[in-house]
Amino acid sequence: MLIVGQTGSGKSVLAAEILQRVLAVPVFVLDTKSEVLFQSIEQQLDLARLRHQTKEDLDDYVLLRPTEEELANPQALDEYVQYVHHHLAPCCLYIDELYMLHNGARAYRGLIGAYTRGRSAGLTLLGATQRPSWISRFAISESTSYAVFELVDLKDRKRVGDVIPEFANVPRLAPYNFYYFRHGMREPLLMRPVPYAAGIEWEVEREDPELEPFRSRWI
Repeated sequence: MLIVGQTGSGKSVLAAEILQRVLAVPVFVLDTKSEVLFQSIEQQLDLARLRHQTKEDLDDYVLLRPTEEELANPQALDEYVQYVHHHLAPCCLYIDELYMLHNGARAYRGLIGAYTRGRSAGLTLLGATQRPSWISRFAISESTSYAVFELVDLKDRKRVGDVIPEFANVPRLAPYNFYYFRHGMREPLLMRPVPYAAGIEWEVEREDPELEPFRSRWI
């Protein structure tokens, strides 16, 4: 799944909602911008420490925290994806800002492999970005479903329009509203938020086999 939208539009809230219900564990969150919603995940590792863990050592949720040096190097971030894909799948990986793993809209082999061969390894991959025009086309085309929050830049809207017909012409969205689209649908669904009081609790909801990620916060 690909989640796109400008900063503050609701991407991280939706991601947290989905990650509470995903059945593929462990769930790895590659946090490139210190997102507050993920701070409550107790197990936090950089790549060096992750490589010394066995799968039995890992909690259901693991926050992958790159070092400052790694955050400045797209190839170093890409190594996280490559390691999770090749050594820890089946699992789920959420990448908090996809463009950080690109160089001039060019991806590296870890991300390419995760998108093109991850399903066969049992890798559930979710990615989010505020600038879809800055990520590679295959990261968009290889996704099977999309959540599109407000996008202001025309280049970003056009890039999403390559997948969702006529998206560049849809009306502006209010905060936390988004369009949901998956391959095979005739048109995207407009998802609107509903009031909620419950916070994010980092426990896998194994009793939810249908994986209804939007049921409690959107209609």
